Amino acid sequence: MEKLHEAIDKTKGLDVVEAGQYTFSQRMRVWCENYATVKVWLSSHATCMGIIKNHIDPAVGQIPLTKLTTLDLQKSYRDLLTGGRMERKESEKQPKGLGPKTVRDIHQIISSALQLAIHQKLIAHNSAEDCALPRLERKWDGCTNHGHRKFL
Repeated sequence: MEKLHEAIDKTKGLDVVEAGQYTFSQRMRVWCENYATVKVWLSSHATCMGIIKNHIDPAVGQIPLTKLTTLDLQKSYRDLLTGGRMERKESEKQPKGLGPKTVRDIHQIISSALQLAIHQKLIAHNSAEDCALPRLERKWDGCTNHGHRKFL
């Protein structure tokens, strides 16, 4: 009963009519244009819009904002790790997947936008909070001078 009351309290005051008008992609664009631009440099804004266009739109962009789940995001992160690199001439010799840091950066953008949607009473829960993120790879340069290891 306690969990039921907690869930009811979370959904009180949600603007389901406005929230129902957005796909996840549309909400990400609103966040990027109106909120992220205040906090980041212009080049970061362009990067944000590129991430939305190239990685969010194809994977989870058409899901209604109120229906987006942690599993939807988790699957998209897995897909980005295995095949998320854009096919361009300069990247043809690189692995097909994005690196763990890039996926974590994409996650941070998504999480920030969802957090704002919570504050604006559009959703009750940040679906990005419960995602498992890839570990960052630490590269070792092999230096063993004086017993010190140097990580790059």
